[in-house]
Amino acid sequence: MCSSLLLAGKAIEPVLIQMKDYVLYLKHNLNAQAIGWLKEETLQIEEDISDLINQMNQPIQETEHFIEMLQVESDLST
Repeated sequence: MCSSLLLAGKAIEPVLIQMKDYVLYLKHNLNAQAIGWLKEETLQIEEDISDLINQMNQPIQETEHFIEMLQVESDLST
């Protein structure tokens, strides 16, 4: 019985080594996929931020124009 266990243990070692290689390959592959996904996500976030800034700039310009008009009116009335 002990000899059978030893033989089984020796037979499983190459399988475990191969399995470790597969796990290592999967980790690297998944990391590469995750990095690619993060790059895509970063680009999308940057685009969204740029859109938001553009949306904010229009009301800011309108407000600045309104303030300038008020200043002109104030200057004219004095």
